[in-house]
Amino acid sequence: MLGLIDRYFFALAPVWRIVITLTSIGAIGAAAYILRQLTASGLAAALAMGMVSMYLGGVSALSMYLFFLISAAFISKLSKRIRGIEKIQKKGGRRDCFQVLANGLPALVSIILYRLTGNSLFLIVFSAALGEATADTWGGDIGVLSRDLPVSIITWRPVERGLSGGISLLGCGASLLASALYGIFCYSVFGESLSAALLVTAASFAGSLLDSVLGGSIQVHYEDEDTGRLTEHERDERGRMRRRVRGIRFFNNDAVNFTSNVFTALLTLSAGLILGL
Repeated sequence: MLGLIDRYFFALAPVWRIVITLTSIGAIGAAAYILRQLTASGLAAALAMGMVSMYLGGVSALSMYLFFLISAAFISKLSKRIRGIEKIQKKGGRRDCFQVLANGLPALVSIILYRLTGNSLFLIVFSAALGEATADTWGGDIGVLSRDLPVSIITWRPVERGLSGGISLLGCGASLLASALYGIFCYSVFGESLSAALLVTAASFAGSLLDSVLGGSIQVHYEDEDTGRLTEHERDERGRMRRRVRGIRFFNNDAVNFTSNVFTALLTLSAGLILGL
C-alpha cells in the first residue's frame, strides 16, 4: 500500500510534492508540539528532518520516522508510572533539537544518499538507524517497568532503575522486538530481501547494546549530594554545579545516542557491502 502511494507521490510535479510535504509535516509537527512531545527547538528539527525525508523518501520513509516518534511518546508516558527516574535522567518527556538530531540525523543522511546514488543499501541503513533509536527508547522506557532491578552491562551488578548502562531481560526483549519490527518494515515497506531484514534487526539490536555500554562507562554522571545517587543532571535545584564522578565531561546522553546511532549506520553499511546487498 505504501509503495503504491509513493508511486503516485513521486509522479506528481515537484511543486505539488512540496505542498503536500509542507502540509503533512506541518500538521504532524503542530500536533506533537501541542501534545508536549517536542520543545520549540525539537519541533524545528523534526519539521526539517520530516520534510526532507518525505520529499526524498516518500510516505514510506515518513511512516517509519513517525513510528519511532509516536511509539517513543506512548511508551515514555507509560514508563512515568515509575517514580524517581526523572531525578536520574536528564532527558524529559519533551524532545529538544539535540535529542531529535541525535536519534534521527544518520537516518536523514541515509535517505539523502539513497536519492543521490540510487543505491538501495542506503534504505537498509535508514531502516537500521531508526531501528536502533527505537530499540534504545523501548529498551530504556519499558525496562524500568521490570519487577527486577536492572544490572550494569559493564559489571553485571544491580543498579538503580533509569541509570544509564543498566539492562534487564524485559528491556532487552523490548529492544529486540523494536529491532525486529524495523527489519520487517525494511522487508515489507521497501521490498528488501530477507537478508536485509535480518541485517537491520541485528545491527539495530547491536547498536542499542552499544548505547548501554557507553552509558555505563564513558557517559558523564554526577553525584547528587543530597541523596548520594548518580544523576545525569549537572546542576542541583539551586543551580549549583555537581561533582562529576563518572564518565567524560560533555559526553552526555545525546552524545551516547548519536554515537551508537552512527555506529549502527556504519555497521549496516559495511555488512551490506560485504554481503552484496
